[in-house]
Amino acid sequence: MNNVKPITMDSNTFEKLKNDMTLTLNRLLTKMQAHHSDEAEMTVKLTVKLNSAVMVDGKSCVVPVFKHKVVSTVQMKEEEKGSLDGRFFLDVDGNGGHVLKLISAQTDMFNS
Repeated sequence: MNNVKPITMDSNTFEKLKNDMTLTLNRLLTKMQAHHSDEAEMTVKLTVKLNSAVMVDGKSCVVPVFKHKVVSTVQMKEEEKGSLDGRFFLDVDGNGGHVLKLISAQTDMFNS
């Protein structure tokens, strides 16, 4: 293991982040093609935290923690519509619950 890691996107320090970005991008493109979507979004978040620590020789140091999250969103919208038209009227059943009854020429809405 290398004792010195440069903090650049070109180095292998962030290899896991770069691999996750590549994996997420490929999955995103596959989903877009499968769902015939023409727009998507990929977001990369890198959180950096600096922790204080003490080395074995007693010197104080700062230990950085880098956490990443890669998220993709494919823009898809699925919608189903319907309605229940006015062919039914609202009534109360024998148990106190509500029911819908079909309106017909023989239906007396006031004596059901």
